[in-house]
Amino acid sequence: LKIEVNGLEDGKVVVKARKLLEIVKGQQAKMPLVFQVEDYQIKIRSGSYLGKLTGFDAMEFPTLPQMEANKTIQISSSELNFLSEKTLFAVSNDITRMALNGVYFEHLDGKLSLVATDGHRLGKAEIELAGESWELGVIVPPKPLSFALRAVKADTDLEISMNDSHICISTDNLKVFSKLIDGPYPKYQGVIPAQFEKNAVVPRDELINVVGRVALTANARTKQIKVSFNEGETVISSRDQENSGDSNESIALQYEGEPDFAISFNAGFLGDIL
Repeated sequence: LKIEVNGLEDGKVVVKARKLLEIVKGQQAKMPLVFQVEDYQIKIRSGSYLGKLTGFDAMEFPTLPQMEANKTIQISSSELNFLSEKTLFAVSNDITRMALNGVYFEHLDGKLSLVATDGHRLGKAEIELAGESWELGVIVPPKPLSFALRAVKADTDLEISMNDSHICISTDNLKVFSKLIDGPYPKYQGVIPAQFEKNAVVPRDELINVVGRVALTANARTKQIKVSFNEGETVISSRDQENSGDSNESIALQYEGEPDFAISFNAGFLGDIL
């Protein structure tokens, strides 16, 4: 990341990032920061504040990877944020299935798709994006995506470059590098139904609130709630036999399909999607 400063001369030093961040966060918002470096000691002044940190020789810092990209896309930060919001919640943290610990990027037929799944839930989102289709997608760790989106403003133009082992997300003054996760990614297409026999239309905000209230009496371990559908109404209920708790609430809706149909969900998973 590059920012403009008023500096007297060029120089380099390595400093502990977390300690520097804590110091900077503690200063007044509009008060300028002055850094003075002598040998490897850094003095930080802001108003009446003076802090000192011991740094390290910049020669010890690893060099950034030199990438020969074989895949490159242009995308806005708003588009990447949309894709990430709809998928990152489903990334797995199971270290025995490393391929699921990332987000699958796929560019086919003029569309960029992001997919994530932990085996229980799946999120997929896509946008129209011109360019040559990829023979194989890549698996990207979630952390560099989240960091890059936090570091830029909305509607910033991004370039995402990839090769067989690395990804780089860059703007004019920012470069975020990361190793890719080795694949292959599971064939997720087979678990997405081609068509549906039952369809319900319900206000999202109302459903979020009802799921949250009913989940309070769900079993703490399974978080299971039951959703029953009928024409004009759905009833959401939960029961915790271990603690003798239960609740139910109904919502008006439009429903087409099998009457008296019921299905159970993990309330936490359903809430994440909503």
